[in-house]
Amino acid sequence: LASVSAMGRGLSSLPAWRSSVAEDWRRLQFAPEHVRGDRRTVLLAVKQDGEALEFAAKELKADVSLVKCAVQKSGRAIRFAEVKDPEVVLEAVRQDWRAIFFVEDASREAHLAAVSGCWKALEVVAPTEDSELALVAVSQSAEALR
Repeated sequence: LASVSAMGRGLSSLPAWRSSVAEDWRRLQFAPEHVRGDRRTVLLAVKQDGEALEFAAKELKADVSLVKCAVQKSGRAIRFAEVKDPEVVLEAVRQDWRAIFFVEDASREAHLAAVSGCWKALEVVAPTEDSELALVAVSQSAEALR
């Protein structure tokens, strides 16, 4: 990626950056702040890989529709989001059960989706009063009883 960094210094216009990011989302990390704050450019990146959300400007990390697009590609991209909309969290967990590790106060539906993805989600989803969560986990592995 060193050559990408050198190439990035040669880009001056927003359209040039968009074109570059459209070829490879990882170039967004070398982009100046005004490019990281351009919704169209960031959308081009997150459509390739949701993890590109890491390099977006803070205000775009709070854009619900952009974050939703990112988590549809990579559920764990939720860790870079500034917004934890319940619908977006559910989408993230359905895409990758491990997204639950990056969310506080997730809904029961998100907890159920995470445990349905893998019983190991019980590490953060305590089924204290929810027998359905426990049953879903145990149906995958007896180790969930530990």
